[in-house]
Amino acid sequence: MSVDHHPPSPPDVGRVELSVPAEAQYASTVRTMAAALGSDAGFSIDELDDIRLALSEVFSAVADGAAEGGRTDTRVHLSFATGEASIRIDVRTDEGATNIDLDELALGILRSVTDAVEITSTAVVLVKHATEAAAGSTRP
Repeated sequence: MSVDHHPPSPPDVGRVELSVPAEAQYASTVRTMAAALGSDAGFSIDELDDIRLALSEVFSAVADGAAEGGRTDTRVHLSFATGEASIRIDVRTDEGATNIDLDELALGILRSVTDAVEITSTAVVLVKHATEAAAGSTRP
């Protein structure tokens, strides 16, 4: 995996951590958590969709990798740091459990819907700023 660039950390107003099994059935839980925190941070509906889409791509890659490797004990650890009109989501797997293998399509999606992304073999960091909400769009 390659590192695109180092995502800046938003001013840390709140941090929420979540650990779930690396199974597809937990994807909606992860997306819902991200959307709720993004909404609290002032993201527009379109920006919340971007956050959900980016997180879906990453979570699906982890769950697929765990399933293909026969790993039933792999967990996905997420850390959500919200700031004023920003969110940083750190996604990582258990040490030595499975690599996060994102294909070119997933990488393109991540780059197009986030402001910054950092990718290693076992972690992905996503940063999104609420530019639409700051410009006066309706909050969800």
